Amino acid sequence: MRGSLIAAGLMLLAGHGVAASGFRGEIGGGYIDGSSGISGYQIPEPGEPGEPGEPGEPGGSPGLSEDYDGWQINGRLYLDTVDDAGGPARLRPFLNRASHVGMGYRTLESDSGVDADSWRIDTRLIWNAWVAEAEFGQADAGFQGVEADADAWRAAVGYYVARGTQLRGAYETLDGDGGFDTSRYAVDVTHVQQLSNGMTWSVNALAALVDEDTAFGSDDGTDVELTLDWFFNDAFGIGTALRFADRDDGADADSWEIYGDYWVTEKISLRLAYYEQDVDDAGLENDAWTFDVIYRR
Repeated sequence: MRGSLIAAGLMLLAGHGVAASGFRGEIGGGYIDGSSGISGYQIPEPGEPGEPGEPGEPGGSPGLSEDYDGWQINGRLYLDTVDDAGGPARLRPFLNRASHVGMGYRTLESDSGVDADSWRIDTRLIWNAWVAEAEFGQADAGFQGVEADADAWRAAVGYYVARGTQLRGAYETLDGDGGFDTSRYAVDVTHVQQLSNGMTWSVNALAALVDEDTAFGSDDGTDVELTLDWFFNDAFGIGTALRFADRDDGADADSWEIYGDYWVTEKISLRLAYYEQDVDDAGLENDAWTFDVIYRR
């Protein structure tokens, strides 16, 4: 319901009309609907949310599952006008090397009463071909008076080796309650290739080293992420994101996402995405649908 109100508000804003030459900012809102659970034969770890799982076989536990929903809002203010032409609408800030400051907020609530809220602020600054990024955010979750919080920040430096190709290195850290800390050193490359027939494809490949510390000790590992997009024209594109997390002692995790977005006008975009995650050994599963609307002005 709240996500629908956000989408309706954005559509009303669009009715005021703007010049088609470019945009200086964008605001987006969306609705999230998902389920999470612990499959059969698994003993839930303290503090883990219940997620939907397969029923246990004879002699096993039945598993725990529940649904959740929520909404999110985010926005960006570009430091200069971004051109409304030259490549797929979704990629124009990247192709035009647009600097921005941004923010985001998300809230989720499960059937059992678990509340989770998160917010972030970020900036991306570009001069000549150099890129500098910084981001800070917080997340908190609560259930029946028990609260857990985490702080996260990220810093990155990149360089455009060509108009549609960027190399980047980043350091990310997460500091949570109970002695849970994670540090990640990541490098990634993004490439956008525009074809003569009006179509475009893009790819982002990331590799990272991860160091996790908990109250029970430390755990190292690696992350690999691959995002592929195909744009049939400047208005319509589809894509998928694959993520693989490998840990020496902890549970490995795999996730995938498929999505599509359509720009109804140069200023209004509709996006639908589906996400699934599996955490090996722990028996955790998560899936969600997300619908987003973006308005540029």
